[in-house]
Amino acid sequence: MLIALGALSLVFIFTNSLKNGELSRNDSDFFVELVRPVFDTLFGVGAVDVSFVVRKCAHLFEFACLGVVSALTAKQVKKMTGVHTMVYFVFGCLVIAAVDEFIQSFNGRTSSFSDVVLDFFGVVLGFFLVYGIAFLKRRLNRSV
Repeated sequence: MLIALGALSLVFIFTNSLKNGELSRNDSDFFVELVRPVFDTLFGVGAVDVSFVVRKCAHLFEFACLGVVSALTAKQVKKMTGVHTMVYFVFGCLVIAAVDEFIQSFNGRTSSFSDVVLDFFGVVLGFFLVYGIAFLKRRLNRSV
């Protein structure tokens, strides 16, 4: 099940990478129009580049999802093998982030190191969510 979720995450990430600039912008514009009223109310009309925020949040979100699936898979592999594999999974996700940006450079979109860092931060966030929840769960079970 986790392998299938991981594969779906990769398909989603790389499908988005393969879109040209216009298609990617159209996808983003849908969400921009949804959240623009909130940004305009909070910060004033035109005070924030909502498109930029939405695009960066999309990077963060898709890689946080990959991080969650990878962390759950790493925990499962560790149970089966006794080997701590978290570092391998995190490094693998970093490679995926770099490949994601590399792919974008072939279809007229910009490729940036800062997006790789943001993607990697999303992965780390996903790992912290999984391992943080597991830690809290263990603490709560001890106190009961």
